[in-house]
Amino acid sequence: MPPETRALVERQFGCRVFDKYGAREFSGIAHECEAHGGYHVNAESYIVEVVRDGRPAADGEIGEVVVTDLNNRCVPLIRYHLGDLAVATSRRCPCGRGLPLIERVIGRVQGVILGTNGRYVPATYFAHFFKEYEYAVLRYQVVQEASDRIDLRIVKKSRFTQATEAEIRRALAEVLGADMTIRFDFVETLPLGRTGKAQTCISKIPLPLFSAAAAEVWEEEERRALAR
Repeated sequence: MPPETRALVERQFGCRVFDKYGAREFSGIAHECEAHGGYHVNAESYIVEVVRDGRPAADGEIGEVVVTDLNNRCVPLIRYHLGDLAVATSRRCPCGRGLPLIERVIGRVQGVILGTNGRYVPATYFAHFFKEYEYAVLRYQVVQEASDRIDLRIVKKSRFTQATEAEIRRALAEVLGADMTIRFDFVETLPLGRTGKAQTCISKIPLPLFSAAAAEVWEEEERRALAR
């Protein structure tokens, strides 16, 4: 959670705020403590690995989160790939707890669009981007099936015009690269994902794992998007 968001929530509700990292399959996997210096893994219940290129990620590297559930005896989940990215660390938290840490949780692999300019664009960017077009776009879905093309599935409103399409195309090209092909597909409805959630951003291409420095740039872009 960005510091400014945490401060705002704490001010409004008069309480301290702590991040929790979890998943539908496991519930709470890791939690922040009062030091806010990473996420303490619930090691009594889960073995959590951060894996990069088939090996354990080194300190500061980004890898995919892999979880083994120590409690589920009905449907054993062993080295289960969640599809989430996180930053690995071997350091100890200053709070003194001995539980292993996850440095940072980055986000979903499937929720990142890769521009032809090498830029990683998170799903949250598109959520805030399309707020500007609420008058013309009822629902949207961004799908990337090739490195140089995205498909925009749009449920449009009556005020959607050719000028709206041209403006969206121009604005996204500035973010994703001038040579990114942007195809519009106007539909009546958008299907929900297998868990019943609306999927606004779907990547179907292999996503190279980026550096922690690139992740910081990505997170800064998310913060700017949220501030708009």
